[in-house]
Amino acid sequence: MTVNLLSDCFVRYGIKDTAYAFYSLKEDAFSVIKCGSQWKVVYVERDVSKTLAIGEDESQALNLLRLFVMESERGFK
Repeated sequence: MTVNLLSDCFVRYGIKDTAYAFYSLKEDAFSVIKCGSQWKVVYVERDVSKTLAIGEDESQALNLLRLFVMESERGFK
């Protein structure tokens, strides 16, 4: 998984870019960030970030981000 592929996937499914972020934290959004040697998927709410998953590499973290975002979007429809 790459950022470009994941971005294309989100566009195809009509997911707004306010729901996610790559390599930075965004309020009320899922984010993938590198922290030391780890790749983390986090959610930020009220300026508090919570780690949801840790990937072995960037590709795995991006796949995990995709799962969290898609599941969250599915819950709102």
